[in-house]
Amino acid sequence: MLHGTLATDGDPHLLLPANLAHAWRGHDESGDSQYDRACALIDDDRPYILIPFADTTALLINNADGLTALASTPDFPLLILLCREWGGHLEEDIRHAAESLCPEFLDPTPDRVPLHADEAILFGAAWPANEAPVRLRVPIHPATYTIATSAYARGSTSILTLALRPEP
Repeated sequence: MLHGTLATDGDPHLLLPANLAHAWRGHDESGDSQYDRACALIDDDRPYILIPFADTTALLINNADGLTALASTPDFPLLILLCREWGGHLEEDIRHAAESLCPEFLDPTPDRVPLHADEAILFGAAWPANEAPVRLRVPIHPATYTIATSAYARGSTSILTLALRPEP
C-alpha cells in the first residue's frame, strides 16, 4: 500500500514517532536550530542517518533532491522509497519496487530506530512537524525497527528502499 509521496525544496526528510512530532521545531533563524544541528550530521555517502531526538532516535533521510515515498506490504510494515531518478510511471515503479522486495536480497544494516508509537510521520525536516505542508502518516506497531536496504532499477527509474521491520 502506498501511503503517499513527499518532495521538498532541498531539505532532508525526517521520520519519527507521530506522538513526538510536536517536539520537532525545524529551522529557525538562530543558526542553531534542531534542523541546523541535524543537517550538520548528514553524510552525502549515506542515504540516511540516525539522530538523537527527544530522548529517542529519529531517522533523517538524505533525499533532499528526490522524491520520498512511504509504503507498506504484508512482509514489510514500513518502507521508505528514495526515488532519485524516474521516468513517466513513477507511482507504478514505486508499487513494483515495494511489492518485489524479497527478504533474501536485502542488505541488512546494523542500524535500529525506535518507533514506539501507533503511527510514524514523515515530513520535510526544515518545518516544525505540526506545520509541515505535507506530512505522511502510516500506522505502525510500536517497536524498535531494523533497517535493511535494497536497490531497484527499471528503465530510467532508480529507487533505493529502506525496509524497516520490527525486531523479533
